[in-house]
Amino acid sequence: MKALITNILFLGLFSQTCLFAQDDFEVKSGNVYRFITTQVQVLSTQVRANAQGLAPAGQQVAIPWNAKILVQVVDEKDVQYSYLTYPDSNSDNFKMYNEGSPLFRMTLQDFKKYARPVYRNYKGATVGLYTVPFRLRGKGDTFDFESSLALQANLVFGLGSSKSKESWLDASVGLGLSSINLDSLNSDVTQGRTASALTISLGTVIKLNRFANFGIFIGKDFLNARDRSTAWIFNKKTWVGLGINISFNDIATDKTNTGSGQ
Repeated sequence: MKALITNILFLGLFSQTCLFAQDDFEVKSGNVYRFITTQVQVLSTQVRANAQGLAPAGQQVAIPWNAKILVQVVDEKDVQYSYLTYPDSNSDNFKMYNEGSPLFRMTLQDFKKYARPVYRNYKGATVGLYTVPFRLRGKGDTFDFESSLALQANLVFGLGSSKSKESWLDASVGLGLSSINLDSLNSDVTQGRTASALTISLGTVIKLNRFANFGIFIGKDFLNARDRSTAWIFNKKTWVGLGINISFNDIATDKTNTGSGQ
């Protein structure tokens, strides 16, 4: 099970990385971006020197790969930005771009080609409804599995890569009602019937891509007062739920990470 979950997590990360290269975005002032090219082409011109007067305005500057920047001004043709991080920390460039906030200009066309947004890892929260179709109960001689009719209200928190606005992992807490099948094997009833239970659950949905999701949940069912006398053997016992293509509302953010860390 541990190996399976690890492989699913890897697939989720891989799919998000592949999607990132094709992500379309809007350039906005005040947002944070990261360069995805190397110092091969000189595409940026400095328009304002730093406070110490180093590197006079007007000189061209190569783009450092993976550097994080803050967009200051954007119009139909150009983008003006300042560096938040500069990877070459052992040279004078590191001090030059982090002291006094020098300003640089690049054409909007080049910027959208060589930069990508740095999104917040926490994408936000949403409220919705979901169902866990398969539940595994008990162990050993009492092990059982069932398809369950249960509709729960859930609060979902989205997490994801800084390279994508959508979440790839959703953590949820849910509360709802479940239909419980009682029979002579799992309770004291002599004839099979259906009971009602209050269900609480915690779960995680891993989004392998936009169309394929895998969910794993744990929860407990609490029979109502009228049905407790049936001595259902799984009452208040933890179950494990599995689901494929469990669909939450997309959780995404247009807000960028304004911190200087990675």
